[in-house]
Amino acid sequence: MLNEVVEEKAKQSWLSLLGESEKEKSKLWDSTIYRFENAFLRENALEIQASTIPFSIRLGLNQHTKLVHQLGEAYAPRGMFTSCLVKTSDHHLLFIKKSKHYFTPKKYSWVGGVLSNSEQEITNGIDFFNTMRNEIREEVGSSAISSLELRIGYLTENWNVCFLFVAELNINMPQLYRVFRENNDGEAADLVSFSISDIQNQIHIFEPKDQIKFALLGLVS
Repeated sequence: MLNEVVEEKAKQSWLSLLGESEKEKSKLWDSTIYRFENAFLRENALEIQASTIPFSIRLGLNQHTKLVHQLGEAYAPRGMFTSCLVKTSDHHLLFIKKSKHYFTPKKYSWVGGVLSNSEQEITNGIDFFNTMRNEIREEVGSSAISSLELRIGYLTENWNVCFLFVAELNINMPQLYRVFRENNDGEAADLVSFSISDIQNQIHIFEPKDQIKFALLGLVS
């Protein structure tokens, strides 16, 4: 639910971001994404109710978090997106260095992305998990996934909803680098990997809103 003031502010912020992306000659486009409405646990299965919202509104509202907080959660974008901790068979944790091909302020990120109705309609749990598998394949270049688990969903500081996954691949890091070079779609400039024991030394490369994911998975205190 958006009032006219909130929606107009979001649209103006989106236009500003479009201008920045044009200056940087990087891609930024609108789409229809899923908005979280509610969730229920029925017979040991998670049932998620969702509507849709323009990605432009979701991204524009990231610059107006305080206003959304003042108005209340009903006015929050609650755009649904995924993040995944990807593990290789030789126990490396895998992330990506963002390329300048697509517009983003991030330099490093977890594997994942917004849940876009424009790209794939999600009507059941299989569709939901397949969107995460697709993100891994597109960003990392491999579909060699031996296991995929949804660990937690949470409301972010920008009033969006993150679904946090853990995936294990059945290939090692040297093999994955070869696959990545052959199948890279341009979103990732490179792969970033480190061990669980080295998280404390590497966590600083991520934005604070991505650092919290390590704590939610119990990997840092």
